[in-house]
Amino acid sequence: VGYGLAYLCAAVVSTVAGAILADVISDALNKLTAIFSRSKTEEIETPKSATEAEEKDETISTPPLNEATTYYHITTPENAAIIMATGRLEGSSWEGGHVYAWKFKPGKYAVKNSGAHEGVIISFKTSAAFTVDTGISDPKVLWYAPVVSVAPGPVYVWDVKIVGGK
Repeated sequence: VGYGLAYLCAAVVSTVAGAILADVISDALNKLTAIFSRSKTEEIETPKSATEAEEKDETISTPPLNEATTYYHITTPENAAIIMATGRLEGSSWEGGHVYAWKFKPGKYAVKNSGAHEGVIISFKTSAAFTVDTGISDPKVLWYAPVVSVAPGPVYVWDVKIVGGK
């Protein structure tokens, strides 16, 4: 009888603990779903300590997936794989941390005469802001609409594909 009672108690405790854990997980998933389904104008403040808050006030905006723009970028095959895996496109320090891209897939002439290095051409979607690249004046290159990120730093991207190049 002692073992049977102990087994029954363990089963009850296990069932209650499992139900509580299931509720906690369900609540967490509902909160995450609510966070990622907010509109593009809402911002989510990242939790931080008082020291971090004094050093830098940081917020993360949810990407407006329905307003994404497709751009093209030339990079090495290795960097293309990193961009695909991380969802981050980093500008080089030589370029001031800005990301250079194109609104239309560039042809060989545009690649050769724009300052871009040869490599693979990737397409990607982003909600990051870009502006006209005023460093290019060749009309044959401008036809592909070269652009540069408005702000330095990484550009968060998705739906990254290799669409041309080596």
